[in-house]
Amino acid sequence: MASGGGEPAGEAVQDMQTAILQITQLLQRFAVPRQPNPEHTLEALSSNISKFSFNPENGVTFKKWFARYTDLFESDAQHLDDAAKVRLLLRKLDTASHSRYLNYILPRLPKDVTFKDTVETLIKIFGEQTSLFRRRFQCLQLAKSEGDDIITYGGKVNRACEDFDFVNLTIDQFKCLVFVTGLKASKHADIRTRLLTRMENERPDAPVTLQTLIDEFQQLVNLKADTSLIEHPANSKAAVHAISEKKRPSEVPKLSFKPEAKSPKTPCWQCGQMHFVKDCTYSSHLCKSCNRVGHKEGYCGCFTKTSNTPAGDNSNQKGKKNQ
Repeated sequence: MASGGGEPAGEAVQDMQTAILQITQLLQRFAVPRQPNPEHTLEALSSNISKFSFNPENGVTFKKWFARYTDLFESDAQHLDDAAKVRLLLRKLDTASHSRYLNYILPRLPKDVTFKDTVETLIKIFGEQTSLFRRRFQCLQLAKSEGDDIITYGGKVNRACEDFDFVNLTIDQFKCLVFVTGLKASKHADIRTRLLTRMENERPDAPVTLQTLIDEFQQLVNLKADTSLIEHPANSKAAVHAISEKKRPSEVPKLSFKPEAKSPKTPCWQCGQMHFVKDCTYSSHLCKSCNRVGHKEGYCGCFTKTSNTPAGDNSNQKGKKNQ
């Protein structure tokens, strides 16, 4: 009797357990999962993100800052919608950066821009302010200062070499870098600008090579010469050749230089000036005071003492020069 009565009881317990299991599975199937509170998630994530302040001089750009939190936005914030991610990202911008971004996207509002476009816009606004050529040039000019320890200097070298972008540097780009760096003369300033612009605007389908820069350099030199010819046609080779034909060295008259004579000790008695009597311009002058030839008015007394020649005869007077 005991054994027969125990079997139905055991089966009842088993059936009850099976029913409970089925009910549990049904409840789990139809149960609505509890969604995390978005605001609590935002606050929790925001506390793990540092503030962004744009400082290009020290290499603080948005791209480098955002690289630290890429996993956070892709994994920890995956349950947030696009608008919440945008709010979280913009919350971590400092006041100046936030205002700059808002002014850039006007008339749109931050909620009108997707998270992906927001990131791309911020990278564009707060990206590197220097050209790739400048970063590469500064890397080649890097030197250890007296105040830097070896660890600090090594970090600068590492940072500069990373900014050099060796991975994407081709042999043609390096040749162009060396070529333009060597154009140091001031007369090449405008040409350097044109060549650097050419290098910065390089496209994959139109690579810039050393031969490209050489050809463009020569073209710019020729254009400058043609422009100068238009402004100053007299400076052309033909005009210079014509002028040189007219003034050959053999036809240029030679100037004879006489040694400068010593000054007289006494003034000229004919005019009172400090020169020799033989050089006096009043030797043939007719004095209106005494009507005699050979002296200036007012020097009649000097003339009388040296010569008594009449006004019409000055042959002996010219020979009597006491200096």
